[in-house]
Amino acid sequence: MACDLVGWKDILVLLKYTDKFKACRRMFQAVIGTRANVDQFRDTLEEEASLMLRRLLEDPTNFVGPVRKCVLANWGGTNPPGR
Repeated sequence: MACDLVGWKDILVLLKYTDKFKACRRMFQAVIGTRANVDQFRDTLEEEASLMLRRLLEDPTNFVGPVRKCVLANWGGTNPPGR
């Protein structure tokens, strides 16, 4: 799968429906379970989106770096090996 090639095989939305997926979903639900819990992350989401846009304006040819940083900062995960 493509997610294996970029080092994102353990990202929740890309996991197959296995016991690992179910365990990750339970952990995710424990943290993000309600609208009130999501609202507590709103400032972080907006700040990271703003940083990503500033980075893209500084260097429009480097799209992957700023987007990767924003996604990892907001949704968790690990950097691909070698990054």
